[in-house]
Amino acid sequence: MGHGVPVPYELLTGAGLVISETKNGIKKNDMPLLRHSMRVLRSLLGDYQRWVFVSKVLSDRVLLTFGDALRPLEYAIVESPYEIMHRIASGNLPRSTGLQGDALEFVEDIGKNIITGVYRASPTTPACVFYAHKDFAHQAALLAMADSVLQEHRGFPMLLDLAQMVCKTTFGAEVFNATIQQAYIDAGLPYRSLDEWDK
Repeated sequence: MGHGVPVPYELLTGAGLVISETKNGIKKNDMPLLRHSMRVLRSLLGDYQRWVFVSKVLSDRVLLTFGDALRPLEYAIVESPYEIMHRIASGNLPRSTGLQGDALEFVEDIGKNIITGVYRASPTTPACVFYAHKDFAHQAALLAMADSVLQEHRGFPMLLDLAQMVCKTTFGAEVFNATIQQAYIDAGLPYRSLDEWDK
């Protein structure tokens, strides 16, 4: 179970071009984030297939309309994000990287197997959007709804809320700042990371 969309815009566009220089002094354009994310997502979304991503954000008015029409514990499979993914991969990648063909192949292989649906867990909460593999969409919707019913007041999967709380506690800003301060202490510069108010 994941939060958000299975193939975020930033990963599909590579989140920026990296220009590196080879040993011969030739500049090479590359998008390592795109290459690595396609490999990981192909394994997760294509090979495994038993996954569900849930999002509470309903910015799409069509999905909002479908979601508002649902009764509690109903779901509807609405569309596939294939067209949007194809548009992103065909229009936003620099040709100099040579990755546009790989991205379009990824969209063909993976994008056509993703469905978008909406479900409503309780009468007092708005609908949630879910994404799943087309062959396991029914099981994914039932799993997301069953986990969301455990929090009837939110109508959102408890597993995702629990994961967010654990990540904030374990990897929050305080933990990160303490790690940075310890690294400066170990380097013999204990006051380097402090701003003027802390000194």
